[in-house]
Amino acid sequence: MPLLNDESRRKRLHLILGSASDAPVGKLVAVSLGQLGCWPAVHVLSCHRNPEETRTFAEEFAQIEGRKVLIGVGGLSYQAPAVLASHFLRLRVQVVIFGIPVGVSPEKLQMAYSAMHDLPSPLFIHCVPDHSKESVEEVTTKAVGYINGTIPPIELVEDERAWNYRLALLDTSTLRMNADMNHL
Repeated sequence: MPLLNDESRRKRLHLILGSASDAPVGKLVAVSLGQLGCWPAVHVLSCHRNPEETRTFAEEFAQIEGRKVLIGVGGLSYQAPAVLASHFLRLRVQVVIFGIPVGVSPEKLQMAYSAMHDLPSPLFIHCVPDHSKESVEEVTTKAVGYINGTIPPIELVEDERAWNYRLALLDTSTLRMNADMNHL
């Protein structure tokens, strides 16, 4: 499989920041991707502050041909991966989502990691426990490998009942995470 040109990769690889305050870690991710020859499109999306923009992004991203990858960077209440995965499940679109948590304390970092890691979705396949250089390089290497075709595609979910079951689990998990975050 030939490597994709820069414009094709940019359309299919997006970096999502939960807020502008996540920009320092987002910059580490973008630089790491750039060193691998792939500059992502970058967005700041909050499923809490602008849910319509998040839904519109998911619908437009779903229309792009080929393998699609999102790298999400965010803090404790970062739920954009869950919300986007829910949109992609509803649209029946396969997207690989990587998560990089950002936090100010080990406890908050662990909570962000758990929120991203525990999503019951076939779309969300990998997150790392922190935003160290090693974790960022792990995510970016896998993301570019998946986009370029050197990492095999994940198994598609074809059965309608399986899609509906995963969607129900994801919706329940998202509601549970919202309730957990409200008690902090």
